[in-house]
Amino acid sequence: MKVCLLLYCLIYGGKGYTILNETKLHEDIFKNYDRGLRPGENRTMPTEIGVFFYMTSLKELVESDGKIGIVGTLGLEWTDVRLVWEPTRYGDHLHQTTVFVHAIWTPYIVLWNPYDKIKSVLSNKRFCKVWTDGYIHCLPQNILEASCDADVTFYPFDSQTCTLQLYAPGYLSSDITFRPISPTFKMDFYEENGLWSVERTRIYVHTQQIENINFEILRLEITLQRRSTYYIVILLPIFLINFMHILVFALPRNSGERVGFSITVLLTEVLFLTMIQEKLPEASEPGISYLIYKLLVDLLLSYSIMVVVVVSSNFYQREDAEEQEECTKTESGFAKLLCTRKQRKGDKRFWKDAAGKATDKLCLISFLILFALNNIVYFGAVAAKA
Repeated sequence: MKVCLLLYCLIYGGKGYTILNETKLHEDIFKNYDRGLRPGENRTMPTEIGVFFYMTSLKELVESDGKIGIVGTLGLEWTDVRLVWEPTRYGDHLHQTTVFVHAIWTPYIVLWNPYDKIKSVLSNKRFCKVWTDGYIHCLPQNILEASCDADVTFYPFDSQTCTLQLYAPGYLSSDITFRPISPTFKMDFYEENGLWSVERTRIYVHTQQIENINFEILRLEITLQRRSTYYIVILLPIFLINFMHILVFALPRNSGERVGFSITVLLTEVLFLTMIQEKLPEASEPGISYLIYKLLVDLLLSYSIMVVVVVSSNFYQREDAEEQEECTKTESGFAKLLCTRKQRKGDKRFWKDAAGKATDKLCLISFLILFALNNIVYFGAVAAKA
């Protein structure tokens, strides 16, 4: 058993490498290395940077501030022929090593459209892997915060497309080119967001020209769809309150509860609107949300209903008071009784009741039509966009 173990160590242990081998490697490859020069034997050819992006999570999307924050890893890979070595000279199995970013040439990549501070994707405290053929692979994890102009016109059934634009300042298209390894984000480690779902992603390169100078911009484009179930639950009570308010015209005219009912419903609607005010988007460009217009029309309809109810109630009460006054002007009790019976059965009372019922029916149908049109126009506009 001991003999077998000894043979195993001699055969396989001898093929390893020690820290001395790796130290010697670093001394040799960095002896005359100038990290200020980009890789490439032929200086007329640009250095090709392969890129891919692992998205980990969506930090935030603030429409009012025009800000998007994404947590992810921007993978970068390129080849530097100055970092080539022969493994047999360093313990035979030394095929790769880890180096600090500040020890080698790395592309200084920053956001073209940062939301706040400009920070390099590859900071000096990061590490990169280097292989024997000079292939370099870096996986820096970052929180990328960029500007994003949100369009809340169709809120809360909207989708937002944001683009994170990255470039290497100081390098032209003839110096550095970006090559997307994958046309989309890699979502293997993505954690779902409760407010937004990722609809699609795209990675592509755009050539920007300024004063006849061309340089490349790497664009990470993401389209997010708002999860609207929560907002529907919030808006549903407003819908039901508005519908219930219209039913005030179905109450008996002589019950005396119309005005109180109408005012109570209106105050309830205002209370709900105050509660959901924080959920409404504050942006005015490129357009105000259709939902705000819809809620404004709903509120105007409620005010109109209350005004109609108050005016009609005062009108009917004045008519009843005038009839009662005419009856009290008669002298004898028998005459008063006849007056009451005549008015109860007379044409004036009959036509007034008929006119009141017709007015209530007209108001009920009219406000129902306006209520339906308001909702049809809103949901039709949202459906047309979808």
